[in-house]
Amino acid sequence: MTKYQTEDIRNIALIGHGASGKTTLIEAMLFKSGAIPRMGSVEEGNSVADFEPEEKERKFTVNAKPLPIQWQGRMINAIDTPGYPDFISQATCALSVVETGVLAISATGGIQVNTRKFWSMAEEKGLARIIVITRLDGENIDFPKLLESIQEAFGHECIPLNLPIGCGQGLKGVLSTLELPGDIPKGVIGDPGSTHEALVERVIEVDDEVMQRYLEGKEIGTEETKKCLSKALAKGHLIPILCTSSKKLVGVEELLNFAADFAPSPLVALRKGLDIEKGEAVEVKALEDAPFSAQVFKCITDPFVGKLTFFRVFSGVLDGDLGFYNSHTKKNERAGQIFKVFGKDQQVAQRAVAGDIIAMSKVEAVNISDTLCSPKRPLRFDPISFPSPMVSLAVEPKSQGAEQKLSGALAKLAEEDPTVRVT
Repeated sequence: MTKYQTEDIRNIALIGHGASGKTTLIEAMLFKSGAIPRMGSVEEGNSVADFEPEEKERKFTVNAKPLPIQWQGRMINAIDTPGYPDFISQATCALSVVETGVLAISATGGIQVNTRKFWSMAEEKGLARIIVITRLDGENIDFPKLLESIQEAFGHECIPLNLPIGCGQGLKGVLSTLELPGDIPKGVIGDPGSTHEALVERVIEVDDEVMQRYLEGKEIGTEETKKCLSKALAKGHLIPILCTSSKKLVGVEELLNFAADFAPSPLVALRKGLDIEKGEAVEVKALEDAPFSAQVFKCITDPFVGKLTFFRVFSGVLDGDLGFYNSHTKKNERAGQIFKVFGKDQQVAQRAVAGDIIAMSKVEAVNISDTLCSPKRPLRFDPISFPSPMVSLAVEPKSQGAEQKLSGALAKLAEEDPTVRVT
């Protein structure tokens, strides 16, 4: 895998109501980037993300899956998350380690209960947000009405970055509203001119000097608008809406381009932690030459490599001997190897840089929310906050002698999902 630096990383989590097309969209992104030779599907049970037996059987995502996508010299760490509330811990984990939440809204299903729930979660965490309308190749789609409902629900800072050319089976492509062509193609749904104007006005509001020139009637060039766009996105001042059809591969390249060019890099995010020796709060910047610090957000048991621990590096670099200090257990540990996980496969990595999302093996005494750091600068990040479970169930073994197996399975389940509590 190509080496990359912190400034080249983009961390995004795909969130949204169940069956809103998140997994199929990531599959299309992987295919478009050349990471896979052909697209699988959730229905056929051969997608890269939904590889677990239960996911294949139920035909929906159960566990969050980080999937690395290399695009235009960037490393896009895209995390696919479940849309059903039973597995909300997975989305909670994912949103705790990214800079951008990508909210998928199905053009056929529209805004649903968990669409609003996940939007609120991303907003509370202060993430940049992108809305992706999926399944524009579906039937009975009223795009103007859907756009109106999105702006009513989430605000008028939600502005289309592109508009569909046709709809349903007649969907042919998308038209950029950031860079309007000289000739507008036939079949565009919406008003490209007024959308472009609204987009430019919204974007340049984050720069007083540019805004002043705009009010004076001076022309603002596309490149200048683009420079303001990243800032507007990071501040939540603009929520861009992108149109897609994964099955037709419409709008997928535009989404990849937008994430690579404009989504915030880890350099813009500051993480607050507690300096244990000084007993005071400190700001942790995503600098490669800073002491190493990271936080665990996911643990799974892989049948071939054992326990896999996923973590986000917030500062420094983990390489060489792969040693670190766990400020929760107050012990020095050493990883067996570090990996980029790609579905059910693991690709050995030589190092993990500030901002990256990575996994390690053969470290049993590490759990979700643990802070991993350099022993030279012991740090502790706030634990990830999970919702409390609302339902209690009694579980008993089917036969005598199975108590030990049941106990071990429940303990493992509770370790992997913090919303499960066993007593």
